[in-house]
Amino acid sequence: MSKLCIISIFTWVFLISFIKETWLIPRYFAIFLREKLKFCNKNLIFCEYHKKFVYNFYWWFINALKWAFFFLSVVSF
Repeated sequence: MSKLCIISIFTWVFLISFIKETWLIPRYFAIFLREKLKFCNKNLIFCEYHKKFVYNFYWWFINALKWAFFFLSVVSF
């Protein structure tokens, strides 16, 4: 039982720190995309589509990690 409590506490601490760190990532990620896609002046439609796809994939990945750690901590109780 104590192992499960330790795992749960560790998971919650990691989850909280992970969520806290990811609040700043979207801003830096958007700046990175804007700088990375500046060369795309000729094909603007493709660049906008690519930017939205990468940004949506990023949010899907982060949310999947958050839910995975949440369910791991719930199951460990």
